[in-house]
Parts: sequence; C-alpha cells; structure tokens
Amino acid sequence: GAEDATVLFHKGPPFQRVVGDEVSEKCHERGAIHSLRYNKDGSVLASAGTDGSVCFYDGKDMKLMKKVEKVHKSSIFSSAWNRSGSHLLTCGSDGFVRLVDATSGEIVHEWDVTFAQLGDDSAREKVPMGAMLLGCAFIKGDVPIAVGFSGQIVVLS
Repeated sequence: GAEDATVLFHKGPPFQRVVGDEVSEKCHERGAIHSLRYNKDGSVLASAGTDGSVCFYDGKDMKLMKKVEKVHKSSIFSSAWNRSGSHLLTCGSDGFVRLVDATSGEIVHEWDVTFAQLGDDSAREKVPMGAMLLGCAFIKGDVPIAVGFSGQIVVLS
C-alpha cells in the first residue's frame, strides 16, 4: 500500500510490477493504505486505509472483486482474517471493531470499544486518541481482540 491511496501489485522473482486493464490499483478514494492481508489460502487479498473502506482482490490475478465503502467513519489501521478466510476483522480511529463478510461485503458484527473503555457516549463526537484502535487479530478459536493506542488489549465477545 502507498500514501497516495494506491495498492501496487508485484510478481516474481524477479519481482516486476503487475499492470494492465484488469488490475485496479486505485480502489481507495484518498489517503494511505494501512493494511494489506491475504486470507489463509491466498485466494483473496484485502486492503484497508484512510478512507474507511475495504477492497477485496482476487489473490491470483489482483482483479478487484468488491469494494465495501464506509466500513469505518475514518481511518482503518488494521485488519485480520478469521481462520476460514470468510470474514475480515477491521479496527480504526473511530473506536469501533467491525467484522465484514468477505463474500457479501456486509458488516455482520460491530463492537463499540470506545464506549466499553470510557463508558461515556459523549466520546462519539471525537474519539480520544487513547481510545483509537491500532491493531486487531483473532486468537485461539477465532476470538477477536483489539489493541488500543493506550496499549489496552480488549477481548471481544
């Protein structure tokens, strides 16, 4: 990913940039690409970034399969695939963690981590820096977790 909202694809060795009509390097509207993740078998690549959207690409030929807009209100900092590769977990500066179905593009679950941490709904207007979420992952048995800017690890259920 790049700072200009592009996702550049390479193949190799020797590594050469993949270009052409089929490759969509400019799926995102603006800003940086913060996260690129292949699913378990490499058949799908997901990108997420500053524009709050997620783009799913075919893992072999890099054709754009689906773009899901407004997954988050602002930057998505991290993403992670579940074990089966059917869902993508995302987290970002809005204090939410969302689970996206990779096939339909629907948000199937969301966690308001900021409210859980602060217990104050007024934080919705502007999420405090310490409540922004910088990382997410799945642990034992596909249990989602998130890591906040403050260093707090949150186990989601």
